Amino acid sequence: MRGIGEGGEGMVEVFSVVMPEAPTLDVVFLHGLGGDARTTWATGEAFWPDWLGQDVPGAAVWLVGYAASPVGWFGPRAMPLQDRAGNVLAALQNEGVGERPLVLVAHSMGGLVAKQMLRYADASPAYASFAAAARGVVFLATPHFGADMATFLKHLKLVLRTTAAIDDLQRNAAHLRDLNFWYRHWAHRTGIRNLVFFEAYSRWGVQVVDAGSADPGLAGVDPIAVDADHLTICKPGRRSELVYGQVRRFLAAIHDIVTVTGPAAGQVARETRTRIPGYSDEVPARTADEVATRGLPSTGCEPAWPVNVGVVPQLADRYQEREVSPLLQRTPAGSRTVTLVLAGMGGVGKTQIAAQYTERERARKALDLLVWATATARSEVVTGYAEAAVRAGIPGADERNPEEAARRFLEWLAATDRQWLIVLDDLEDPACMRGLWPPNSRAGQVLVTTRRRDPSLVREDRVLIEVGVFTPGDSEAYVNAKLVGRQHLADGAAGLAADLGHLPLALAQAVAYMLNRGLTAEQYRQRLAESRRGLREVLPEPGELPDDHQRTVDVTWSLSVELADTLNPPGMARPLLELASLLDANGVPDAVFTARPVLDHLAASLGRSVTPADVRDALHVLHRLSLATVDLSGPDRAVQVHALVQRATRDTLADVGRLGRTAADALLISWPANHTDANLAQALRSNVRALDLNTPDSLWLPGAHPVLVRHGRSLAEAGLAVDAAVFFTRLRLACADRLGEDHTNSFVLRHHLAHSRAEIMDYAGAAAEYERVLADERRVLGDEHPLTLTARSCLAHWRGQDGDSADVITELEQVLADQRRVLGDDHPDILTTRHRLAYWRGRAGHEIDAVKELYMVLADERRVFGDDHPQTLSTRRELADWRGNAGDTMGAVWELMVLIEDQRRVLGDDHLDTLSTRGMAAVLRIDSGDPAGAMIELEALLADQRRVLGDDHVDTLTTLDIMMNCRDAVSDPSDAVDEVAELLANLRCGLGDDHPATMATRFSLANHRGMAGDVAGAVSVLEELLAVQQRVLGDDHPATLGTRHNLDHWRQRS
Repeated sequence: MRGIGEGGEGMVEVFSVVMPEAPTLDVVFLHGLGGDARTTWATGEAFWPDWLGQDVPGAAVWLVGYAASPVGWFGPRAMPLQDRAGNVLAALQNEGVGERPLVLVAHSMGGLVAKQMLRYADASPAYASFAAAARGVVFLATPHFGADMATFLKHLKLVLRTTAAIDDLQRNAAHLRDLNFWYRHWAHRTGIRNLVFFEAYSRWGVQVVDAGSADPGLAGVDPIAVDADHLTICKPGRRSELVYGQVRRFLAAIHDIVTVTGPAAGQVARETRTRIPGYSDEVPARTADEVATRGLPSTGCEPAWPVNVGVVPQLADRYQEREVSPLLQRTPAGSRTVTLVLAGMGGVGKTQIAAQYTERERARKALDLLVWATATARSEVVTGYAEAAVRAGIPGADERNPEEAARRFLEWLAATDRQWLIVLDDLEDPACMRGLWPPNSRAGQVLVTTRRRDPSLVREDRVLIEVGVFTPGDSEAYVNAKLVGRQHLADGAAGLAADLGHLPLALAQAVAYMLNRGLTAEQYRQRLAESRRGLREVLPEPGELPDDHQRTVDVTWSLSVELADTLNPPGMARPLLELASLLDANGVPDAVFTARPVLDHLAASLGRSVTPADVRDALHVLHRLSLATVDLSGPDRAVQVHALVQRATRDTLADVGRLGRTAADALLISWPANHTDANLAQALRSNVRALDLNTPDSLWLPGAHPVLVRHGRSLAEAGLAVDAAVFFTRLRLACADRLGEDHTNSFVLRHHLAHSRAEIMDYAGAAAEYERVLADERRVLGDEHPLTLTARSCLAHWRGQDGDSADVITELEQVLADQRRVLGDDHPDILTTRHRLAYWRGRAGHEIDAVKELYMVLADERRVFGDDHPQTLSTRRELADWRGNAGDTMGAVWELMVLIEDQRRVLGDDHLDTLSTRGMAAVLRIDSGDPAGAMIELEALLADQRRVLGDDHVDTLTTLDIMMNCRDAVSDPSDAVDEVAELLANLRCGLGDDHPATMATRFSLANHRGMAGDVAGAVSVLEELLAVQQRVLGDDHPATLGTRHNLDHWRQRS
């Protein structure tokens, strides 16, 4: 079979992507106009139909490919909608699709095909099983009422020979209105579920399917806006993205229904429904015969009702109402038993919430039976049930045979109409409840507290409620209430609560410690922050514990860790928790835990090989026991551990230095190449900062760890050039203090510091730093060391950028000769120097020579680095720029448009280089005589820069300046004066008067004022600018000379 793609020669092809051994649900993907079976759903290596097969058990995933070209020369001409729907329907039937419950996932025109298929199937006995099998449809930017395809195709330059598919999509076409009217009524009649998305962004300035057309108008369905355009809405790149998460939940809900009702339930399963929030339909409620009997015969000795078994814990002093408490008051679905499971880490107050709820229920209504049983072992639950059976007078119940008594008790619960509540506190192992879960009943309720979050705890009749820490308001209210009459001790209370991560148990024990020693909250914080003190040293002694606490908070967690280490894979939970304790409490990327350094560390510790799958299993053990929160669908912050759990864990570490170096190695390996994943890079930077805070020595022994440099470069790649310069300044000082000024690491960091200054356009500062480091490298390393040669190349380049360009070409030629002699022709530093030489030859007026040299550099870079290397991409951009300068404007624009697509593929839409290239392309469009088209591109670029970089970033402000100059070409210059003045004010505030961007904008403001007729204003602004440039740049700098020339020009006209 060919590779997955569009159906060949007009044929429909159906591809099986995932086929489980016992499939229970078919999921069929239908692409839209211009798409194909695979690339429609793929972005880079990410292919989300595969993920659904992994994440939705029993789901068989199919892709359909068919001819859907918008124009005649792109392959087989697309059929009309009605013919295509019948064609696809027959092909699916050939594969057996429609014999199981079915969900259709459709993009764009594929949604119209899906509706037309269902219409055929509903009307045709030959396809009746297909219509009956349909359980849901996902519409991704489907034009239910047509689309403005003519405008879209114009931007694609495809305005000729449109196919029948285009005719089908004309806005407000009668056949589309008729199809949608039918589907609304059919969906209401059958109860099929629907999930609808629409694009929030435009593509090439066109919103292909607007929100109105994407909304089929189904009752109870609210279309969901997606931050994507028409072509990317169907390409989620991560499991954490909106579209994938919603579709997965949608399919999982349908799958759960199918497994309950059976695949043949068909229309019956749609008749009795309970609501799923956010979806168009309701989930079938489970059915059971109604219990008719009141109870079993009396033993002859009536019990004294109400019956209370077990002791409900006393509420804590100054108990705070919790956010989850209202969730316990929800009416049980179908008025039958719903088991509420309160899950959370040790110390969040689950037992207290259960106790408060129990007392409220006891006061609110007449409970005939209350059982409070500790559930740390099966025997404790059985014993509690047996006691309740005897005290309730259940026939045959005998505490001497507790298993039999427990069985009779459960039978009685199913039959009685007496009101009962059973609380199972601190469930340690869900498996111990096998055969002991209370039955469905209209009369009772079950409440469970546990640190476990096992999937087995979640069922249709079991609701898991996550219990978190106090909110900041809860913490403040609790501490203030506990310190009534001693308010002087509350100084620093908000900071204390934050330091303790708002954990209720820790706060209670900290306040007890403070009260027993007369400490203020601020004094307690100081003790807590002392690295020499373990957490145990700032907690109460056993006799001082408040509120009937049995253990200090650190012991509470240690017991959970011991249990976690016994679960499969054995022995791995503790070392993973130890690693996480050195990193960011707000989240560690999952890639860090599966990196090779961590696998090797675990293998050495355990004496056996360890796989990434083992690590993920162990992380889920930590999650199940609430020692960590693990969500692998959000890989950037996949593993979160409470800061106090981290502190308690660090207190037990024996070799923190070795573990810290392992963590640093793992962070470095996990870093995305070329800043292709901004969210992951940000998370990794947070983790480097946490690692440096928790174990700083591990990052400097035996030398500066490379992850420190990667952290600084990542700041620059994220557009935070000023932050990068500050970071490298501090890092350079720290390195000199730890390793010495003449250590090689110090020289490397000084190079990065100088480069970071150049990136904030402080060319003079960059050149000065390179001059100093060059002198030191020559003294310590010698003239032919690679760092020395690099410093010479950089110094010549940045001196030239600062205005001293007379000898740049000569110096670079000399450096190049020395580098070739020492390093060899293909060394990356040589290619960089050649790139710089081409640039300066172009600056000297030899644009053609620059183009020729860059073509040769590009050929060598492609051979050495590959097509997708950042340096190769950068050279392509420089080459296009010089082609434009040499007069080949159209060729330059074409080269940049191709480059932009490659940068989006390799680097991502939001990468600085991608945004920069888009700006360059817009400028060349202005030069080519298309300022109006350039303005459209610049407006889209500005929106993206503001979203990614912020309003005050120099690139954002530069784009604003270009837009204003562009506007001058198509409108009156006076219209832009106020905007340029506002831009200048923002630059002066954010960057200062001496920044090159500020000086350039001041120059622009003067010209705008002069062209608008305000010659005196132009002269005034230029006089102010000249004074700044003479002070900062000197009298002979080209920019100073240019200002002097313009000043003379406007003075002559005054």
